[in-house]
Amino acid sequence: MKKSKMKFSSTRRRTQQKVKHFRTLSRQKMFFAFITPAE
Repeated sequence: MKKSKMKFSSTRRRTQQKVKHFRTLSRQKMFFAFITPAE
């Protein structure tokens, strides 16, 4: 039980990192879109 719990927490942490990375990526895209004039 303890092992599985550790594994679950590790996978959860990994997914959180992915979400964080995706958020920063989308934020950068919005930022660049705001800077560059729309054609």
